[in-house]
Amino acid sequence: MLSSDLLSLRGTQFALWRPTSNGNPPVLVIGTFASGNPNALANRKDIPLVAAGAAQPGLWVLQVARSGLDDGIYHYWF
Repeated sequence: MLSSDLLSLRGTQFALWRPTSNGNPPVLVIGTFASGNPNALANRKDIPLVAAGAAQPGLWVLQVARSGLDDGIYHYWF
């Protein structure tokens, strides 16, 4: 069972809990909304997450401060 409070953790980090793993880290795909026909994702960045540690198996994180992203609103998915 995951003991972390994911909602509070997400205040400073991107966090994804993936209880089963194939060994490959999940990747955060992030960018800014570009209106058009069709809509698009501009300034796309693919950033791999890192394992939170042995005490939290299946939890993958990326500290926002270390993401290299400017302040703003982003659309993202894993």
